[in-house]
Amino acid sequence: MKKTGLVLSSFQAVIFDLDGTLVDSMWVWEAIDAAYLARFHITVPEGLQTELNGKTIVETARYFQSRFGIRDEVSRILHDWDEMAICFYRDQIPLKPGVLPFLAKCRAYGIPLGIASSNSKRLIEEVLHTHQIDSYFSCIRSGNDALRSKPAPD
Repeated sequence: MKKTGLVLSSFQAVIFDLDGTLVDSMWVWEAIDAAYLARFHITVPEGLQTELNGKTIVETARYFQSRFGIRDEVSRILHDWDEMAICFYRDQIPLKPGVLPFLAKCRAYGIPLGIASSNSKRLIEEVLHTHQIDSYFSCIRSGNDALRSKPAPD
């Protein structure tokens, strides 16, 4: 395979997305949906993730109330999902291959690193701490920091 010839010394800073870039976590929300619905003895219907695309987390909670007859308040659903996600991000989410050496190389060049993610600050900090890479990042912006998140973030 031909190397791209990336010249790190020309970078002033690098901003990473978290999910699917630094950590292998793209599967986790499907797993959380399945585990959450299993509490109510509900099997995840085919195509659920497609139906959820573009919805905010609050819209998704309301959708679960409507579609699956979940009687919990939105705030309770969000709390439950957050607690489940913390467990996944702490215990089951690995770094993507090559991340640690790349971060170390950026540090060696004195390149400031940041993260911009639609994920919550709590989950970002949890996974960075778990993998002991939190010290590499001088700036973290999360979905909590934006007025609007995906699909049309500010």
